[in-house]
Amino acid sequence: MLHWPLAGGPSAEELAATSGRVMVRNLAYCTTEEDLTGLFSPHGELTEVHLVRDRRTRQSKGFAYVLFMIPECAPRAAEALNGAIFQGRLINIAPALPR
Repeated sequence: MLHWPLAGGPSAEELAATSGRVMVRNLAYCTTEEDLTGLFSPHGELTEVHLVRDRRTRQSKGFAYVLFMIPECAPRAAEALNGAIFQGRLINIAPALPR
């Protein structure tokens, strides 16, 4: 279960299911968007994978946003992958607000 309480707001599951977007933290700096597509695509069709990079150096900042075509897939993917080991690192997945 996702644990990300919002004071007076929707639960983490409701937020992820509404936006269809999750934030993935603690990624290896060598992770690519293709790697993340391979990790998340078994949980539903993806619309966008955005690996956040430093504007000057183009080095990964170690987190990314993943947007699912069907919003209900986001909490299921988060439930399945939160706390998993990916490329030698323990990843953390949290619901993300829509753009």
